[in-house]
Amino acid sequence: MSDEMLSPNDLVEIEINGSEFSMDNKKLHLCVDEHWAQRSHRRQNLNKQKHRILGRGSYGEVHKLFWKTKNMNIAAKHFNGTDETVTKEFKKELKNLSRVDHPNIIKLYGVAKDTDSKPYIIMEYADNGSLYECMKKAEIRVTYLGIHYWMLQLAEAVAYMHGLSPPVIHRDLKPQNLLLTNNFRTLKICDFGTVRELASKMTTARGTPIYTAPEVFEGKKYTEKCDVYSFAIILWQVFSQKEPYNHLGNQEPYTIQNLVCNKDERPDLNQVIRFPHREAIIFLIKKCWDRDPTKRWTMQKMKSIFAISSVPKTTKDDYIVET
Repeated sequence: MSDEMLSPNDLVEIEINGSEFSMDNKKLHLCVDEHWAQRSHRRQNLNKQKHRILGRGSYGEVHKLFWKTKNMNIAAKHFNGTDETVTKEFKKELKNLSRVDHPNIIKLYGVAKDTDSKPYIIMEYADNGSLYECMKKAEIRVTYLGIHYWMLQLAEAVAYMHGLSPPVIHRDLKPQNLLLTNNFRTLKICDFGTVRELASKMTTARGTPIYTAPEVFEGKKYTEKCDVYSFAIILWQVFSQKEPYNHLGNQEPYTIQNLVCNKDERPDLNQVIRFPHREAIIFLIKKCWDRDPTKRWTMQKMKSIFAISSVPKTTKDDYIVET
């Protein structure tokens, strides 16, 4: 990664030169932001104790590493190649992560480069995997209260993003991009490669089809309300514990896209489990996935609803891992 990639005009908060650590026998140079540098030594060794791939995407992979001097695991997002497209994606995700600071958003620790000039983003590691993986594991039992608390945290994080000036839109909210830690109790948003600041006209479709709002599919002007739509699909999924659109014979993403846009199709609300407050949950889902984005409730309102004082705090008994 060249100095040009870390131009002060593009990444004003990032400083070049920092600590070294090893990864697959390659030397990486950790470039620490001033904010984090005040809390850490500039010469720290990040020796690889345990390394594995956490996930793959269109532009690279996420690896698990161990930060020896801080005695903690970290996630290193590796971007494949150095062409213009990859460089743009790297810059965008790094810039987006450096803008946000919330307990329910994955933290940025710094940026790294290896001897082959491949870029890495060094981030907080979530030790319980993704919400998607959690819902797939039969050995994990989560109570209604545990699910409610997940959705409160998600609503708080998205409301925070939408409350920034200018508002920030994630555009790819889905269970795969929601990570869990603290014995499954804490939820954090990740993958900020699709994030955009709210502009006067935004028509570029990004995101995963089954979680994407109709106006985004159709190339129309869209706002932060597209994240509200994604929230509704996630809300349906965690309270039904099923895959969205499982009731359809053809579940190809773009078949679903056509049905959503042209026939106003949605996941089957009858599949919402008879948890406490089931009818209220269904009401909220409907308010968030309305065809008309102006009629969808805001994430600030959803945050307020999920934060009602009558809901007790979660305990370890709300997230049971059966052995």
